[in-house]
Amino acid sequence: MQVKDEHFANAHWRMAGCSIVGHSHLDRGEECDDNFAWAQVADWMVAVVSDGAGSAPHGDRGSSLASRLVSNQIAYDLARTHARSPDEPEIAEIVTLALSDTREVIEAFANLHDDALRDYGHTIVGAVMRGRRALFFHIGDGAAIAMQRHGKDRWALAAHSMPRNGEFANATYFLTENGWRQQLQLASVEDFDTILMMTDGLTPFALDRGQAEPDPNFVIGVVDDLNDLDSGAAQKSIRRLLMRDKIAMGDGDDKTLLWASNSGDARAAAGLSDPRYGDAER
Repeated sequence: MQVKDEHFANAHWRMAGCSIVGHSHLDRGEECDDNFAWAQVADWMVAVVSDGAGSAPHGDRGSSLASRLVSNQIAYDLARTHARSPDEPEIAEIVTLALSDTREVIEAFANLHDDALRDYGHTIVGAVMRGRRALFFHIGDGAAIAMQRHGKDRWALAAHSMPRNGEFANATYFLTENGWRQQLQLASVEDFDTILMMTDGLTPFALDRGQAEPDPNFVIGVVDDLNDLDSGAAQKSIRRLLMRDKIAMGDGDDKTLLWASNSGDARAAAGLSDPRYGDAER
């Protein structure tokens, strides 16, 4: 499949996402190794983006299983604790357990097919969201960016989770590795209106050259474009973005972008804007 895209909306959330196959994969007759999924329960939303390792024979299957299993298990566990509104440490435990259980399920699946667990290698970028607060969880490359709206035309960076790569060029970390717990990044998001999550095929365009900070021009351009759209129109807009020649042909890797917007009154919040983001040209 060359393109995977979906959208969703309810009283609390607008969601849209798209994955496209990279031209280097197309040239080799391969399909897209990227996958994404989300799961909603009450006013909670869980979203996951996953990139199957190019070096793993079944990385695409690993990322597909992981995105669906992790998001669904977290949503299920949140439903069980919803009446007492779990705090952030408990949410972090729920996330870690979901990742551990998903890894075990994928290992059992690999064993059933006489494969090694590493054959299903994949990265994870995820978010557990409720209202204007969230918890990012992240293993490997890719990125998550939370933005806060200040007035009609100004955005500030609320939080981000940046790539963590391996010792060598083009190496990163995967949930299927034994040391995955040591590579798990958790980041609190205190106040946001929009979240973007992506795989590493898009990070060269969305982050600065050092891959340490979001590029404000790119990020603000995207969130401005999507902010006032319904989820179906946002899905189409994301697909057009990923298929622009500069992006689609600029890197041979698969590319995924997932957008989440809380659908409440996402207006100006207290606090100071980061001037780099508030004044960036679109």
